[in-house]
Amino acid sequence: MQLEIGKIYTGKVKGITQYGAFVDIDGGGTGMVHISEVSNTYVNDIHDHLTENQEVKVKVIGINEAKYADTSVEGVGYAIPISKAKAIIDDLMTRTTKIAVSESEQGYLGVQLQNIDESMAKMYGMPQGVYVYKIMEDSAAAGSDLHEKDIITKLDGEKISNYADLAKLLTYYKSGDTVTLTVQSLVNGSYQEREVQLTLKQRPAESDSENSQSQGGQQDQKPAQSQSKIGK
Repeated sequence: MQLEIGKIYTGKVKGITQYGAFVDIDGGGTGMVHISEVSNTYVNDIHDHLTENQEVKVKVIGINEAKYADTSVEGVGYAIPISKAKAIIDDLMTRTTKIAVSESEQGYLGVQLQNIDESMAKMYGMPQGVYVYKIMEDSAAAGSDLHEKDIITKLDGEKISNYADLAKLLTYYKSGDTVTLTVQSLVNGSYQEREVQLTLKQRPAESDSENSQSQGGQQDQKPAQSQSKIGK
């Protein structure tokens, strides 16, 4: 059976991990329901919501076409033209040395995040970076074009592979500084890159001792409908 993006299918839970649940779709292969998509409320332990062999309804939100169509894509390498390498070297040589600012002055995005690591990105055709689970009210992010479910991959051109990368870079920015985030947004079943500018705000007092409510509690998710990222 050929799966279609946007359609709802019946499936059975075949495995559960910290990221979500693997679901066998009737006649259509196996997909993953990310933990952030399991419930309309906060999910602390996915086992409170799903069990193995449970029958569920899932909505297909994307298909990993490369993995689905051809397993030979593994291990492909690329050479970098010297013209591009020179541009990278020039950029590194002209960058301004950054100086960390005091914690009380550091800028605040106001988002809750979860890592999309390399293995998960490769397996499910998602960009590696940090997944925006929730945007806090009255935060810098709330007043920008950043959306929940975006994946942040760069900050001012610097690569973001995980929350630690983002947190480290933000130590160099003060409240009131304007930054450019490069994000991947899911549009009609595929990720599209775009840039978002926002002005950092001061961290709320109640967030000083509660990191999970600021730039990125990695265990926080924004649940929605049960949806599946499909691939073979």
